Amino acid sequence: MTIEKVDIEPKPELFEDALKQQLAKNKPLFVYVYAARNPETGISWCPDCVKAEPFLEELNRIPDAVLLECPVLRPEYKGNPSYPYRTHSQIQLKGVPTLIHWTKEGPQERLVEEELHSKGPISSIIDKVIKA
Repeated sequence: MTIEKVDIEPKPELFEDALKQQLAKNKPLFVYVYAARNPETGISWCPDCVKAEPFLEELNRIPDAVLLECPVLRPEYKGNPSYPYRTHSQIQLKGVPTLIHWTKEGPQERLVEEELHSKGPISSIIDKVIKA
């Protein structure tokens, strides 16, 4: 089983439409805001994001889940308190990476930065989603 990944590119202005499209599928949805990968190396500019990547594989345990990937570019994000994901009323981004379980009621559980550096916190959310 593999999670369906939907990447909206580093364009926060596309988030609302992409979110609506994914919620309409009535599948378990996770929003992942992370530091964009270098196109030449495939490696993120953020060390926390690099550490989190292997643990995101846990999401594959959820049948038919969707991961809405929302990359951020370093020059636009770093030190910018008005970055769109920071000011978005439901995301309120504090740091990258951030993983949010999202339902039609809005954001549910969220994991930020080092909380994504181990299997335990992600597994806890996954277990709740599977039981729901």
